[in-house]
Amino acid sequence: MTQAPVRAQALTGRILVAEDNPTNQLIVASLLRRAGHAVEVAGDGAEAVSILLGTGADLVLMDVQMPGMDGLAAAQAIRLLGDPWARVPIVALTADTLPETREACRAAGMDDHLGKPVNPAALLAVVERWLSPSSGAEEEEDRTGVPPALDSTILDEAMASLPEEERRRIIDSFLGDLDRRLLRLEALSDGSDLRRLAAEAHDLSSMAGSFGGMAVMRIATRIEVACRGGEDAQALALLPGLVAEAKRLRQAFR
Repeated sequence: MTQAPVRAQALTGRILVAEDNPTNQLIVASLLRRAGHAVEVAGDGAEAVSILLGTGADLVLMDVQMPGMDGLAAAQAIRLLGDPWARVPIVALTADTLPETREACRAAGMDDHLGKPVNPAALLAVVERWLSPSSGAEEEEDRTGVPPALDSTILDEAMASLPEEERRRIIDSFLGDLDRRLLRLEALSDGSDLRRLAAEAHDLSSMAGSFGGMAVMRIATRIEVACRGGEDAQALALLPGLVAEAKRLRQAFR
């Protein structure tokens, strides 16, 4: 596993716990909150990717075995999202401590490993090891914040010469199209038609980029490339993140 940065003092941060077992969720979240950390909980890998895109995190504690998208697939999807999400440390949570499991976690992009059942002291130690120090509010915002869903500069430049009524009509048309595409993307999550997924991702990338949805454009482009390159698993791993970011873009226009 990658060597963690060294810090001189205990820190608190925003931690995302991806764990499907409700009892384990309560135990881990309670220990972290008592230590002063802000905690969000996801029940599977797809939800973890969605939460990370929506609210950000300083650290992800990722159960390896979960229904639907497991921890390995979720870690791979996060690493493919690009900055700032790809830089978030991910610690594997698993009862399987075999060397091949650790290697699989490392290959998926995880940074560290924590055995289950979780030992409180070990949990707090690994969290402290991976929380990066902050040196001021501006740096903290950059470390933990989520980029805006909408780049208003791009949108304003595209619409600068248009009267307000026409501008509103074009945006409404875009949002209607986005809503329909979201439904189609969610229907393609079973992987039954990767060719159609590539086409949807291509169209969404172009459309979102024109309206300032740069994160949507970036993820959609990666999905298209993965589909056309025969990397089906990678494309499907990225799909929940694309849907989540597209919904965030939708909200930004309200």
